[in-house]
Amino acid sequence: MSDYVLLHGSNHGGWCWEFVAAELRRRGHRVAAPDLPIADPDARWADHVDVALANYQSDDVVLVAHSRSGRLVPQLLQCRPVRQVVLISSSIVGGTLSPPYATPPFPAPKVAIDTPKDELGRTILSEETARAIFFNECSEATIQWALPQLRPQCDPPPLPEIRWPDVAVAYLAGTQDRLVDHDWMREAVSERLGVKVQEISGDHSPFLSRPHELAVVLHDVAS
Repeated sequence: MSDYVLLHGSNHGGWCWEFVAAELRRRGHRVAAPDLPIADPDARWADHVDVALANYQSDDVVLVAHSRSGRLVPQLLQCRPVRQVVLISSSIVGGTLSPPYATPPFPAPKVAIDTPKDELGRTILSEETARAIFFNECSEATIQWALPQLRPQCDPPPLPEIRWPDVAVAYLAGTQDRLVDHDWMREAVSERLGVKVQEISGDHSPFLSRPHELAVVLHDVAS
């Protein structure tokens, strides 16, 4: 049995892991999927870190970070050790290998994204954009379930690049991901982490489009 902490990316919440969490629990694992304070304009990265750490049940943690939540990983590793890090189409701030890095920590999107702001300066995704970049491989029923649960996204200032402590890292990328540039993923993962990208079926949200397959990979990668 392993303890999984599943961190969602931008505009999402812990709800997005529901199907994967159920699969992992069926395999005997403990799972936490917190809601990070992405919609709070006053929340800093330290607040995100506090929320994530509050869901650790041991030091034998498999930390799974999707997309933007990869920015939290180095801060979390400084606070508490984990057994394994799994990044899914994720930003990579710093890395297990030493800087300087030729690759940037945040990939440029593969497609132009319409990201209007609300009165609090938070990014709001339209249904059209969400369908195009998050849910392009999801069933219509899943899309209809997910769309009303999307949240406004605040963007705190970038965190500094720091060297990670020694930790096992895996990087997963959906073969149909329309958001994150695959060339960046291959280059950054090799340069910063010294591993290869593991391609899986699905879009930028494989926890919704391929939950069973993703759960199997998460189970296997930590075994």
